[in-house]
Amino acid sequence: MRRCQMPVINGSSGRDTLRGTPGRDTIHAGAGDDVISPGRGDDLVFGGPGADTMYWDRNPATTGAVDVYYGGFVGERYDPNPYFDRTGGDRLIIGQPDAFQGYRVIYSSSEDGYALDVHGNRLNFEQFERVTTGAGNDRIDASGAVIEPARGTPGDPLHYVPEHGIDITAGAGNDLIIGSSGADYIDGGPGNDTIHGGDGWDFIQSSTGNDLIYGGGGNDNIRWGRGNPDERIGNDTIYGGESNEQGGDLLNLWARDWDGNGVSVQFNTVESGWAITDVGGRSTVRFHEFENFFTHDGRDTVSAAQATPGEDNRGIQFNTRWGNDMLVGSRGNDTLEAGDGADTVDGGRGDDFISLVQDFSLPLGSYVQPDAQRDVLVVRDGAGFDTIRAFQLGDLRNGAGQIVRHGDVLNLQGLHNARGDLVGINDVRISESNGHAVLSFPNGERLLLENIRAGALTRQALLGMGFEVNPGAALAALQQRMQPEQVAMQARSIPPEGQGGSGLPCKPGAPCFTAGTLIDTPDGPVAVETLQPGARVLTRDNGAQPLRWVGQRRLEAGDLAQNPKLHPIRIGADALGPGLPSRDLIVSPQHRVLVRSAIAQRMFGASEVLVAARQLLALDGITQMQVARVTYVHLLFDGHQIVISNGTPTESLYTGPEAMRSLGKAARDEIFAIFPELRQRPAVAARTLAEGSKARQMVARHQRHGRALILS
Repeated sequence: MRRCQMPVINGSSGRDTLRGTPGRDTIHAGAGDDVISPGRGDDLVFGGPGADTMYWDRNPATTGAVDVYYGGFVGERYDPNPYFDRTGGDRLIIGQPDAFQGYRVIYSSSEDGYALDVHGNRLNFEQFERVTTGAGNDRIDASGAVIEPARGTPGDPLHYVPEHGIDITAGAGNDLIIGSSGADYIDGGPGNDTIHGGDGWDFIQSSTGNDLIYGGGGNDNIRWGRGNPDERIGNDTIYGGESNEQGGDLLNLWARDWDGNGVSVQFNTVESGWAITDVGGRSTVRFHEFENFFTHDGRDTVSAAQATPGEDNRGIQFNTRWGNDMLVGSRGNDTLEAGDGADTVDGGRGDDFISLVQDFSLPLGSYVQPDAQRDVLVVRDGAGFDTIRAFQLGDLRNGAGQIVRHGDVLNLQGLHNARGDLVGINDVRISESNGHAVLSFPNGERLLLENIRAGALTRQALLGMGFEVNPGAALAALQQRMQPEQVAMQARSIPPEGQGGSGLPCKPGAPCFTAGTLIDTPDGPVAVETLQPGARVLTRDNGAQPLRWVGQRRLEAGDLAQNPKLHPIRIGADALGPGLPSRDLIVSPQHRVLVRSAIAQRMFGASEVLVAARQLLALDGITQMQVARVTYVHLLFDGHQIVISNGTPTESLYTGPEAMRSLGKAARDEIFAIFPELRQRPAVAARTLAEGSKARQMVARHQRHGRALILS
C-alpha cells in the first residue's frame, strides 16, 4: 500500500494569503509579507523572506497534532520600539480572540519555543519576533530564553533587527507572563494578569483588569493605560524593580477622558505612591520602585508634597508632557518638566530643576523656546535654589498686536519676608550668574531664570510677573475689621481623637470642591479628597489652620439626572485673571470664589467679596459641565476661611442656615456635635457675600469692561 504524500503549497515572491488543507501540509510562502493559515494536520511551514503572519488554531476535535513553523530571518525590518508602528518582524498568532481556551507558551530563545493547547496539540516555532495569543488564561514563560543577537546593518530600514527579548501580546484572560533577560515587549491584554518582566530594559503595557506587574531588573518602561477615553484601566499594583539600573524605571500614566481630565498622582516617597483616574470609571494604581514618571495629554495633578526624599535628598523626576497640569514637587531636589500647556508648577522645598516645556535633558544654559501658554510658577517659604528653564518674560505679540506667546507668572502668595509679610516687589534682589538672572528673596529662597539677563527684570517686568507693591496692606486692614466673635471661633482647638469624620453623606447644594482639586497646605498643594480632620491647610487670613471635619459624596448619573442643577461648574484656567485659577477649577454651583476689584469696592463697599460659581456663568471660560459622575468634598474649619484651590482663593464650608439645610442629616448631626453653638448662632462669613441680582450685576460689569475678577 502506497503512503499518501504531503501536499506542498508554494507562494509567490509577492504578498500571498495561503491556506492549508485539512491534512498534513508543507507550505513555502516565499518572499513578501505573507499571511498563512495552515489549518488541520501536522503542518510544516516556512515563511521565507519578509514580515510574515502565521496562525495556529487547532480544531477542538484534533488532539496530539505537532506543527512546525519557521518565520524566516530575511527582510523583516523589525523594531521593538513601542513608540513606532511595530509592523515589522514575523508574527505568530496563537488561538482566536473569542475562543476562551488558554495556551502554554515556552520560549527557548527570544524568537523560538513551543506552544501547547488544552487538547494536547503542540506547535514548535522558530524565528518569530512577535507572538500574540487569543482569549484564555495563558501561561507564557521566557525565563530560560537565550537572547537573539542583532542581525543586519544598523540603519538599514529593510533588514536590520536589533538584539531583543520576547515580544508578546496576550489576549483576554487572567494571564501569567514571565519575561526573558533581554529587552522585552509585554502586553498582558484584558484580564487580571500577573507579569514578571525579568532582567533587561522591558516595555510592559498594563491593560484593562486588575494587574500585578513586576518590572524586574533594568530600566523598565511600564505604561498604565492606553489613552482610551472610554476604557476603564482597573486597579493595579506595579513594582519597577531596583536591580541593574542605570537611569531608573519609568512609570508612564496615560489616561484621558472626553472632557480632558487625566490622572491624579500622590507620592508617599519619591519612588512610591498611587494614582487615580475616573476615565471609564474609577481606576487606581499603586506603584513602587520607580525613578521616572510621565503623564500624557490630560489635565493631570501631581503632588509629592508629603513624599519622603531619597538618598542625598533626591526628589522626584516627573514629566507631565501635554495638557494643563498641576505639578507639586517634594522636599527633596526635584526634576520637574511641565511640558506643553498652561501648567502650574510648585517645586516645594529643595534645590529643584524646573522646565516649563518638554525637554530638561539639555545641558544647563541651553536655549529652549517657551511654549505659547501661560505657566504659573509657585514660590513659597522654604523653597531652595531652583533653576527655571523656558520662562517666558512678558507676553510676546505679533505685528498685529496679538499675543502669540503668553508670559509666565509667579505665584508668591505663600512667600514671606523677614517681617512675616507677603513678599513684595521691594523684597527681591536681582543679580546675574553666567548670563542667567537670579532672584533672591529675604529668607534665602532663590530662582535662576535660564537665558534671561538681569537687566531685563525691570520694575515693570516684575509687576507683570506677579510681584505686588504692598501685598500685605489689604489683608492687614481686613483683619483689623474682623468681628470679635469670628476671631473667637477661629481660635478653637482640634476636636479630640474620634471626632471629625470624613466620608459622611452630604448634599452638594452647599459649597464644595470636586475630587482632584489641589488645596494649598504648609507642605504644598494636596488633593482635596486625601485631606483628613486635623490636617493643616493654609488660609488667607489665619495662616495654617487644622481641619475639623471633612465630608464627601459621590453622585452617579442617576443622582445628576434627577437634579441637573447639581452638575459642577468649571472655572477655566485664567478665567478670573492671569494664573487664576492656575488650572481648571471644578466646584459645586454654590461654591463661592473670592472677587477682588474696584468694581466690588464700589458696589459692596468692600474690595473683596465672595460670589457663588453659578453667578459667574456669564463670564468667558466658565461653564456648567455635564458629567456622568462627580465626587464632592466639603472642608470645615473652626470658622469660615479663604483657602487656595488650584491657585485661586475660594471659601471653605460656610455653616450658614442655607448651607446647613443642604447637608444630609448625618453630616449636620456630626457638625453640631463639634460646634453645638451653631444651633443658635450661625458662623460669620469671612467676606461679604455677594448674592442675587446684585452679584450678577457685578459680574456683568466686569465682563462689559474687560476687568479681571481678581486683581493683583
